[in-house]
Amino acid sequence: MAALSEQAARRWVGPREWQKGQPYLRRLDDLSQRQAARGTEYRAVAQGQRRYRVSATVREGRVLDASCTCPVGSGACKHVAALLAQVAQDAAAFDAEQDLGSVLGALERPALERLVFRLLERAPELEGLVYAQAGLTSAGRLASRIEAAFADLTENLSLDDLLYLEEDASSEELDLLLDELGTLLEELDEGDEEQAAALAQGYLALLDGVQAFYERLDIDFGLDGVAQEALAGLYSLFTHAELEGDVREEALEAVRLEMTSGRVAYDEEFRGWVLVLRPDEQREVRQLLESLSRGSGPRQHAALRGLLDLRGGPRSDADEEALLRAAYSPSRLGLFLAQRGRTGEAVQTLQTVRGPLPFAELRGPFERAGALAELEQLALSRTGGGSDEARLWLHQLYLGSGRREQAHALAWQELVSSNRAEWLAALKLGSTDWPADRETLITRLRGQRGAQQRLLDLLLAEGLADQAFELVSDAGDTLAPALALQVAALPGLSDERAALLSVQVAQRLAAGRHRRAYAEAATALRPLLGRLGQRETRQLVAAAFPESSRLPALRDELRKAGLL
Repeated sequence: MAALSEQAARRWVGPREWQKGQPYLRRLDDLSQRQAARGTEYRAVAQGQRRYRVSATVREGRVLDASCTCPVGSGACKHVAALLAQVAQDAAAFDAEQDLGSVLGALERPALERLVFRLLERAPELEGLVYAQAGLTSAGRLASRIEAAFADLTENLSLDDLLYLEEDASSEELDLLLDELGTLLEELDEGDEEQAAALAQGYLALLDGVQAFYERLDIDFGLDGVAQEALAGLYSLFTHAELEGDVREEALEAVRLEMTSGRVAYDEEFRGWVLVLRPDEQREVRQLLESLSRGSGPRQHAALRGLLDLRGGPRSDADEEALLRAAYSPSRLGLFLAQRGRTGEAVQTLQTVRGPLPFAELRGPFERAGALAELEQLALSRTGGGSDEARLWLHQLYLGSGRREQAHALAWQELVSSNRAEWLAALKLGSTDWPADRETLITRLRGQRGAQQRLLDLLLAEGLADQAFELVSDAGDTLAPALALQVAALPGLSDERAALLSVQVAQRLAAGRHRRAYAEAATALRPLLGRLGQRETRQLVAAAFPESSRLPALRDELRKAGLL
């Protein structure tokens, strides 16, 4: 089986780059391959204006990634195309290199040291990884690097940048520091108090950096992810290490400050942290949560939920009500109150909701409480967003409970003031004499300014062809051609009127004097072939478009449609 098919290689770079890459097949040299963690890495040097290093990682016949040092730098350039073509044609041409681990293992200490120093000259930001690997990272060193990382982030990131970020802000150095701290935390010996304290200082420096960043830019977003990781690190140190003395107090105070700021997620990690605290420390955390839960806004809701989770056990109705009030969810709170028979309080709460209300869900609880009339009155009193939905629900309720006259009166009232098509259907559904109601409605709409479109919709829906034709004829050029063609297609319209309307529309369209306009005109006329027959339609079109003899494009479109 080939390492890579030509189809998969083409798919990676696209047809254009694949074609451009073919001449570079002859310019590849230094072909090599090695086994990497993700698959087989193929490498080569491509000779262009300069010599470019090209590589691609392939596994199970798929290209996972690729890169090139040329200015394009997309990983899908013509040099990558040439490399992939070579892999697809003859992967055996790539010399196998030794595994990197084996190569490093064969180096003597002096040679390995020289290699590390040379690499650090090129990428000095990786020096921290060396110290972390050796377990020599100190609190002072971490703190200074963290401070520098935040200073660099502040310098290179403006408030405008933050507003357009889809994720939290970050930097390569901050990510590297978090990785280092995570590695050190995993490798921490249980009794190593000194290293535990150093790690705690590192996480505390991160929290301080986040707070300073927010204060400097006068914001409260953008680095919450960094704060969450720092908190998780502190929780782990409390759980798996022994923090004592000043550093323990500093860590406790830092978590309490994060709780006050609203950045703490009261999740399982938080609950696990509280459970390993000493009794007096647990009391302080609970007291802070109780204080925060008496506040307002999202922080109040989160703190109350955290407090209830810490308490454990099933939640009472009072707990659930408190959570709903803290979350400021009047719609859900109203439903909750109604389900418990507190319909008067429910109505007061629901009146504060500006958008749609869940009337279908509310009906059952109000009916069981014998208070359905209160809910009906609420639906009638709704204004603004959600009022139409409320009235439509009420109309269905009236019909379902046999109150046909009320349903009919409501539909009339709403139809006169609303443009929604649902009210026409509602009026028709509840009408005892629809033809009479329809004529009354047509008369009203004819005399109502700006109601031309609604009237035409009604005439089309009811198939009242002659009235629709008269309306369209009166409207002239002010009506959209598509609507006029809908009228022309009505089965009840005479052939003569349908032809007249279709020709008028086609002439309006053809007045655009370009091929697309002529094609649209031909499309408007084509239904006449089935209605009038080919001979009569062609005679009609020839008479309507005498200019087709001197307009080749128009003549061509009409002929293609079978109209000439």
